[in-house]
Amino acid sequence: MAIVREESKFDSTYSGKKLHLVLWKDDSAAPKGIVQISHGMCEYILRYDELARALVEAGYVVCGNDHLGHGETAADGEELGFMADKDGYLYMVKDLRNVTNWAKKLYPGLPLVLYGHSMGSFLARLYASTYKDGVAAYVFSGTGGPNPATGVAQTMINVISKFKGEHHRSPFLTKVAFGSYTAKIPDAKTGYEWVTKDPEKFDAYIHDPFCMYMFTLSGYRDLMKALGAVSEKDWAGKLNKDVPYLLVSGEEDPVGDYGKGVKVVYDRMVEAGCSKTECRLIPGMRHEPHNEVNRKEFYRDTIAWIDNAIK
Repeated sequence: MAIVREESKFDSTYSGKKLHLVLWKDDSAAPKGIVQISHGMCEYILRYDELARALVEAGYVVCGNDHLGHGETAADGEELGFMADKDGYLYMVKDLRNVTNWAKKLYPGLPLVLYGHSMGSFLARLYASTYKDGVAAYVFSGTGGPNPATGVAQTMINVISKFKGEHHRSPFLTKVAFGSYTAKIPDAKTGYEWVTKDPEKFDAYIHDPFCMYMFTLSGYRDLMKALGAVSEKDWAGKLNKDVPYLLVSGEEDPVGDYGKGVKVVYDRMVEAGCSKTECRLIPGMRHEPHNEVNRKEFYRDTIAWIDNAIK
């Protein structure tokens, strides 16, 4: 097997922007499906290289882009964490849709699975409630349930932006949003230990300039709006009821309120008639199952679920 990774530029739906797009494949064998990855906040698609290679080894082609304001899609450090002048979260969802259409044209007839993690899961969930076709199954990793603080946060953002501007980066807002995430980790020193227990992956994360930056006020607004949109009580009712969905999170993930928030999302989906929905809360894992110590087991189990979902 010879896994090839191709990087290119792709037009964003946001005027004048180019997305950094990555495709993983093995041309020596015919693929059985496509997995499209939607990455999380303050990271980028190449952080999923190990997961993508595991998927290619299992017979898939994998693709994904750096969202607006992230990774190599951002023109420079000043643009990191700033998606668009307005409605950046909607542009990111539209970008995902265009990448889906591109991948399906490149590999006609193959089923496509959309895998969204963290903020990328919010975008994938909004995608699922907006577009009813084109995706054979969804994986929502490290997602979160309704958060009553979302409205308060948006009010704070609006107030601060009137004085500081949309590009301002607020340490106070960041502390409010993530300051409690290490509350259950007694030996936490950096404030990012909630991401993963794997020392090598953690060290790479905290020394990565494409991860260690602060969202702008505009970026936080997009994050809150995306979460707010998929936390509406009628969100699940808009989903395609015939499609399989997998909700998967670590039991020690604060983003999903240690499983409680994920269960709320699951219950809403089941109540709405999404009978092919499965919820997996993995003991011992924090926020990034694909970067955890026992990630090989996660790869195996998730690939097995995807295999079954596209049959």
